[in-house]
Formats: sequence, C-alpha cells, structure tokens
Amino acid sequence: MSERAEQILEAAKTGLVEAEYKSIESLRPKLLYNNIKKEILF
Repeated sequence: MSERAEQILEAAKTGLVEAEYKSIESLRPKLLYNNIKKEILF
C-alpha cells in the first residue's frame, strides 16, 4: 500500500472513532433523561 493510502486509512479510522464517540455523547442525555423519568414514575 502506498504511504498516501495508509494516511487516508488512518484518517478514516480516526474519523470513525470520533463519530462513534460523538454519537455516544449525544445519546447520554437521553439515557439520563429516561433514568430520571423512571425514578419519578416508579
């Protein structure tokens, strides 16, 4: 594999990890909200 291709691959991997992390971060408030709702209801 060329050096350029390896750089692109690394950048893609990093981007995927960051995107995954951001989606987890955006889910966290929803999870917190659901937990609080459960505690109030039950």
